[in-house]
Amino acid sequence: MEAETRKGRRPRPSRAKPGRTHGFTVLEDVSAITARSEDLKETLQRIVEVVAERTGTEVCSLYILDPRAQRLTLWATTGLEKSAIGKVTMSVEEGLTGMVIEKGDPVMVVDAIAHPRYKYFPETGEEKYHSFVGVPIAERGTPMGVLVVQTLRRRRFSGHEMRVLRAIAVQVGGIIVQARLLEDLKSKEKERREYRRRMVAAIKRLQAYEKTAERTDAAARGRGQARLAGLPAVPGFGHGRVHLLQPPVSFALVEERRSDAPEAERERFWRAIAESAVELESLRGRLATRLPEFDWSIIDAHRMMLEDRSFTKKVEEMIADGLVAEAALKRVVDEYLDAFERMSAGYLRDRVVDMKDVGLRILRNLLGIEEPEHPLAKDSVLVAQELTLSDLSMIEHQHLCAIVLATGGVTSHATILAKSFEIPTVV
Repeated sequence: MEAETRKGRRPRPSRAKPGRTHGFTVLEDVSAITARSEDLKETLQRIVEVVAERTGTEVCSLYILDPRAQRLTLWATTGLEKSAIGKVTMSVEEGLTGMVIEKGDPVMVVDAIAHPRYKYFPETGEEKYHSFVGVPIAERGTPMGVLVVQTLRRRRFSGHEMRVLRAIAVQVGGIIVQARLLEDLKSKEKERREYRRRMVAAIKRLQAYEKTAERTDAAARGRGQARLAGLPAVPGFGHGRVHLLQPPVSFALVEERRSDAPEAERERFWRAIAESAVELESLRGRLATRLPEFDWSIIDAHRMMLEDRSFTKKVEEMIADGLVAEAALKRVVDEYLDAFERMSAGYLRDRVVDMKDVGLRILRNLLGIEEPEHPLAKDSVLVAQELTLSDLSMIEHQHLCAIVLATGGVTSHATILAKSFEIPTVV
């Protein structure tokens, strides 16, 4: 064994017999692997190989949880088909592996195939394995994945073996957290370099443009033109023809009319809510084709505002007091906007635009006005009082060279979307 090590070969640990798992040895092996490797997939693959060897199991697999999609994906395995890695995926509501996430505790099944939650994945070749043990991988109570071992013969794992597997899962959780932090740092560093590159390029273009603009400044002032400075929300430089964005509806034009048919007004209001919900799903579809990696939590935030029971209840109360649906909606939206604007946190104040967007969407559907499209000429500079997420999603962003807003903030959802499209934006 010593001679083999000197030749550069890594000694292969002997497969343990069932019921004789040496916990400290397994944990030491896992720790040694963690210390030697920097690649997450390579590390996880070596861990499952060692765990299978030391626990006397034919299969050891690691599934990583996507918290947003609530789906588990096979990341590493020994015993199952290697070609299934990255391809086998399941909802947390599916299979015994999903059951581990649902329960938040280890799951041991002596005859997995006979269990009602068993789900067969033909690409894994797991139909010949009987016993199943799944242990949750978590960090501070947040589920991150599942460590699974399987055996050919029916086997009941001892309490000691279960404790060892839980200890391994804790170590794996730490590895995943560190890897994700490192990936996040790399992503932020890449974003910082890209931001700097775009700023340098924008400054060079701006300097070249200003040399030409200086010659015409005096004449421009004579024609009543002026330069305006704003807050750079998205870096870059744009020069083109102005496209002035006008909203299709406005709460300023809503009159406080009354109605003697509150039930009919209430039905109109809920019909507008339903139509608005359908439009949000359509908005999600449009963005999915234009920006596959878009943060869907932004759409979810609009949907939550739309379905907020305290919001809809207040509108219903105003309607019951005799107001038409449009006037009732205006009153409640104004209350919310006043509350947001009084908040000191800039992020919360930026939610004013999102609340107004949701309110105007409902108002437009109450008035029976279709969602407008905004055809643009090539190299257009979009100028607006404020820009909603709905506005920006209906615009052909490939024709936009810049956005200028009178109000809004650098953390508003529309600004975040403009950043995703890499459209220079000034507020």
